Amino acid sequence: MHWLVTTSKEVDEKALDLALAPAGGEREEQPPVPLGNDERSWEVKGPPDLDRRLTGVSEIKEVYPSSEMTLY
Repeated sequence: MHWLVTTSKEVDEKALDLALAPAGGEREEQPPVPLGNDERSWEVKGPPDLDRRLTGVSEIKEVYPSSEMTLY
């Protein structure tokens, strides 16, 4: 399943990878998307309950399901 994971801008790729690994998540290769001045959004692959598994992980602010864009 694909997810969008929000972190503070201080969290780098290595820190995110270490936070995701125990939960079964894996960062996608795309660069993060800046969200305002203080946050970034990362594309992540993981199990269907990744949001629950990442609850309480200090590096992670929010976890949202992601979907592929459909062109009409």
